[in-house]
Amino acid sequence: MKFVIAAKLNIFQDLFTRLRSASAARPDSRDTNTVSSTEGSSPHHEPSVRSFFDLTSTVDISLSWRYVGDLPAQEVEGYQTGDARVAWRPHRGIEFSVSGQNLLQPHHAEFGGDPGPLVGIKRSVYGTVTFSR
Repeated sequence: MKFVIAAKLNIFQDLFTRLRSASAARPDSRDTNTVSSTEGSSPHHEPSVRSFFDLTSTVDISLSWRYVGDLPAQEVEGYQTGDARVAWRPHRGIEFSVSGQNLLQPHHAEFGGDPGPLVGIKRSVYGTVTFSR
């Protein structure tokens, strides 16, 4: 879904996922772990929104927000985070950009280690220079 709020601002409801699953062990199975670990290893909710804004003909900003639900089988709490990018094109074929990822908190867990501790993702900021013909 796309919303155009102003001539140079676009907002996209990028995705909303609602996962429902039903698993069951066969009656003769001795496996007591697979169903509970499978059911709790995927988030039930994953909405996200993105926006793009052209400040000028050479500068644009993009922002995104997303939420990922709990993964109880992996002991991972749900989280929300956001990303941002600012790009400047001083000449045709040259672009400088600065991007930040996972900006709403210093870090968050995304999945459980197998075996081992939770795997965490840290906030990051980086720059890019792009040359094209």
